[in-house]
Amino acid sequence: MQMNDRTRWFLRIQNIAFTVLVLALLGAAGWLGERYSVAFDWTANRRNSLTEDSVLLLKSLDAPVGIVAFASETPMLRDAIRNLVGRYQRVKDDVSLEFVNPDLAPERARTAGVRFDGTLVIRYKGRSEQVSGAGEREISQALARLARGDRTLAVFMTGHGERAHDGRANFDLGTLGAALAQQGFRLQGVNLAAQPVPDDTGIVVVAGPRTEWLPAETARLREYLEGGGNLLWLTDPQGAVPLPELGKMLGIEIEPGTVVDATTQLLGVADPTVAIVTEYPAAGPTAGFNLMTLFPRAAALSAQESAGWKAIPMLNTLANSWRETGELEGQVTPDENDERGPLVIGYALERGTGDGRQRAVVIGDGDFASNAFIANQGNLDLAINVFNWLAAEDDLLNIHVKSAPDAVLDLGGTAQIGIAIGFLLLLPLALLAGGVWVFIRRRRR
Repeated sequence: MQMNDRTRWFLRIQNIAFTVLVLALLGAAGWLGERYSVAFDWTANRRNSLTEDSVLLLKSLDAPVGIVAFASETPMLRDAIRNLVGRYQRVKDDVSLEFVNPDLAPERARTAGVRFDGTLVIRYKGRSEQVSGAGEREISQALARLARGDRTLAVFMTGHGERAHDGRANFDLGTLGAALAQQGFRLQGVNLAAQPVPDDTGIVVVAGPRTEWLPAETARLREYLEGGGNLLWLTDPQGAVPLPELGKMLGIEIEPGTVVDATTQLLGVADPTVAIVTEYPAAGPTAGFNLMTLFPRAAALSAQESAGWKAIPMLNTLANSWRETGELEGQVTPDENDERGPLVIGYALERGTGDGRQRAVVIGDGDFASNAFIANQGNLDLAINVFNWLAAEDDLLNIHVKSAPDAVLDLGGTAQIGIAIGFLLLLPLALLAGGVWVFIRRRRR
């Protein structure tokens, strides 16, 4: 191209226009970046994003959430808190974050009861929770407790060998009790022979008594149910007394025998008395629930019309199951007297009362919620769903925040030994050998 004054002027205009366009694009990008933020999480298991349960929990909250972080001016601490709370702010835009330096505002920290640097005070609808050493699980569980409002009192009947809500034996319900406490429930054991059901009770739990009730206990529980109280009854085909009077109150009958499920052998479960439930009705505690659950040595149940209760078959075994009325020894096979599956091993009951709805759940197996089996498949999730439904907290169904799956490095014994040998023996020997080699080489010069 021939260069002349006109060509040079044209190129100069092009350069100016290009510079102005680039500066305009950079300015627009800066303005957009200031007003809007976009985050991408490409980590394994989406570690920098909220879990689905936390997202569902946030969407169920209908009021602003305020978080006050009592943190010193340490940049690393404040950045970690800001990044963590930012995950919640990306889902719910009315989550606010305020930093307070406890060293500069000691009176405010003292009033809030803050004792440790980095403590978060979370406020929702006039209620507050304090969280120390916060992660997603701690914050979401605090939000779940705040969303519950008045903490529901769950009373566990005692005095007849029942499963203890705070017990550590395989038979007990200690793991479930700890999870319920994190969800915001208050738990208390009560012997109805010594005292009536507390006035503020939200749920009474009958967890497999081993001996018969006294007439006074039956009368007190009847009074509680007639007053509109909610009930969870965990029974078993062996060991637990059948409690026929309670069955009449609820219209539930415990069928003789133990449920046997041949499907378990196909899934690698050697014990055929472990029943599997894979499908659930879209009503009651199982609305939206889709996890497989296991029920060892369950009893089949049947429902009759009783005092206005509407019975929902909540837990149904698979077609390959049956109700074994004979001995559970050797090769167990169904005979003519055994009822074939599917069998109902759990009912959700509901009826109207003068000022609302009354709910009850009867499950023919208490072992599924015991310390020995609660961690299997979706057993813990189902148990928490049952308590939330009985407490009329339907918005909290299927919201159970757990720890991130890859938050803990779990090494086997061989890997631990290999790391110990490598770092405590081989690496020091290699460093020592390198030092000796350098020393000898220098001496030879």
